Amino acid sequence: MVLFGAYADCDGATFNELREMALEAERLEFDSFWLIDHLHGFPLPDRQPLLESWTTLSALSTLTKRIRLGILVMNVQNRLPSLVAKMGSTLDVITNGRLEMGLGAGGTGRSSLHERWGYTPEYLAYGTPFSESAAIRIQKLDEAAHIIRLMWTHERATFSGRHFSVKNAICNPRPHQVPHPRIWIAGQGRYLLKVAARRADAVNLHWNLTPEHYRRKLSQLEKNCRELDTDYTHIVKSLTAGALIAENDAELRHLKEELINRYRLSEGFVPYPLQESGIIGSPRQCESTINQFVESGVQYFVLMFTGIDQMKFFATTVLSDF
Repeated sequence: MVLFGAYADCDGATFNELREMALEAERLEFDSFWLIDHLHGFPLPDRQPLLESWTTLSALSTLTKRIRLGILVMNVQNRLPSLVAKMGSTLDVITNGRLEMGLGAGGTGRSSLHERWGYTPEYLAYGTPFSESAAIRIQKLDEAAHIIRLMWTHERATFSGRHFSVKNAICNPRPHQVPHPRIWIAGQGRYLLKVAARRADAVNLHWNLTPEHYRRKLSQLEKNCRELDTDYTHIVKSLTAGALIAENDAELRHLKEELINRYRLSEGFVPYPLQESGIIGSPRQCESTINQFVESGVQYFVLMFTGIDQMKFFATTVLSDF
């Protein structure tokens, strides 16, 4: 069974807009609703507002009833993993077991782009400890995922790592979900896929992947699982992609022009629907692209829409076929 989540376009969105989108996603029977974890407007830092993700997710959790909720993905550089474990457990209890825990290393892509409009300006602005080494950030992700799982499954958790440690840490109440909420690891680089093989209940690959590239990434993940003696079949394979859907070619051209104009000041940034993984075109074209990704191994799609009308159109013309 293929599942779909809705990824909120948080940049510049007010809380009322996010609330409307979350409630509409629930009404349209999306499986999940996701926020992004940035502290500045993204990719344009001066585009405001951008609400803090955990606070916003907590508020949305009291307004929704069925839809699963998560952050895709939480930057482990910004919060101690022990605190994240406590926050996650609390939110899972509040929602009666609707939390999805997304974790990421906080900017392991091409450094030149991250210096301009990625995580790097946020680290400098907020005084967040930051290592230029992607390997170190990935090591911190690995330790963070391990600590969170330990605290969710043990009465007292103790761990001493290179970057993080806990000693007899108590996380009470435990999460509502048994044994715990799914831990999603996002990223598609060689080392990130090793962390996913070791720690993930779900892996999230994203944005700039063709179906063939996606298949190759899963092959690497499967190889890593064999080497680590972990269960590849247990891991949910997901794709995050931008979606742009139109009734005809003329309307699609207009939507593309609007999107390109929106990000015209963000040099080097390609709007998500126009990247390799984009689900774009007529309802039947979108359905065809989705099926190609499904054949490549995707089990779960997390789609970012440019607006609530796009989300509604997709749900009524494509989602119902899956």
